[in-house]
Amino acid sequence: MEDPKGSVARMVPGREETANPPRCCSRVPWKKLGLVALGFAFLVWPFRVTSHGFIVRWAPPIVDPRPTCLDPAEEDLVGEWGRRWAQGRGQVALGRDGTFHFSARYGESCGVWRRVGNEILLGKQESYDSVIGRFPLPTFWSRDPGEDRVWVARWGARTILFEFEDELDGFVADFNGNHGAERLARWGLHRDGEPAATGRPELPSPWKERLLPGEIRGTILEIRPDGRYRASLGSRDHVWVGLTLYDRSLPGKYPRLEVVEVSEKECLLRPSDHKERADLKAGDPISSWWSDADVEHRPQ
Repeated sequence: MEDPKGSVARMVPGREETANPPRCCSRVPWKKLGLVALGFAFLVWPFRVTSHGFIVRWAPPIVDPRPTCLDPAEEDLVGEWGRRWAQGRGQVALGRDGTFHFSARYGESCGVWRRVGNEILLGKQESYDSVIGRFPLPTFWSRDPGEDRVWVARWGARTILFEFEDELDGFVADFNGNHGAERLARWGLHRDGEPAATGRPELPSPWKERLLPGEIRGTILEIRPDGRYRASLGSRDHVWVGLTLYDRSLPGKYPRLEVVEVSEKECLLRPSDHKERADLKAGDPISSWWSDADVEHRPQ
């Protein structure tokens, strides 16, 4: 027989049973519950109470103060350090409690810092200190999970921090080339309120040995078949491999020449300027200064 709902009924003595009995309970929607829990965690997790108090996810990670006090040499470096040119956005804050926070276009880093000689060692702590454990964050500062270093250089009464070796190379090249103070200030991290730079910078080795005592002048002796030039400047004139010299044969145009070999009295040069091509002949003058040799542009 057929019941009112359309199910086929089986006649059993003493009871009636349908072929499709109703389910006693429905299935639990685990997927929906999981999505709801995930959304709730996503909304609530940024606001949480940690062992350091209440913090938010996008705030800088919390770093425990350094267990040791700063010495006088470290106290002198406390403050905000930043770049002074338009494209440089790097900034590092050295705290009096021994912590630092670094921010740049490529990410952030934080931890504790200490000074060893003319270097600042930065020990990274990319983690959030939560009441349920420490949660690691990706390392932005470098691939090395240990300590990074920043070089400390004095220039008169001013202090400059250099992050990379390329920065020190560029600073030395501009200083030897008699570029002005404005261009030299684009290298490294500076602190507001520092006095003007004067005299000769005190750089770490090997960059301090590459600073020239002043302008050096020479002449082209020979044009080599391979396109290189033999010049009358050598190691006795403080010339070193990698030094940039300038073609001074044409007023207003000073193509760059790179030193590739050095002897005591002579050196070999090759053109290294992609904008101005050197067209030298024997007897043409060269100089370590890019600008008018009678004008001193560097800070005195």
